[in-house]
Amino acid sequence: MAVEAGGVIVPMAPAPSNWWSAKVDGAGPGTDYGFSLDGGRVLPDPRSPWQPHGVHGRSRRVAHDPFP
Repeated sequence: MAVEAGGVIVPMAPAPSNWWSAKVDGAGPGTDYGFSLDGGRVLPDPRSPWQPHGVHGRSRRVAHDPFP
């Protein structure tokens, strides 16, 4: 499993509670990203709150802290 964000591909590691995790430097709010399994095509985040490219395009990171 890997995440592609801003043109950078970073391997993901298993995290607690059956989640996956990765740190992508510079991937702040507004960065488009997606996931790739075993080097396959990049897919959107199924839990993403913002999919500006539609349900088959990359997701976009949202800054949640400005919202009360």
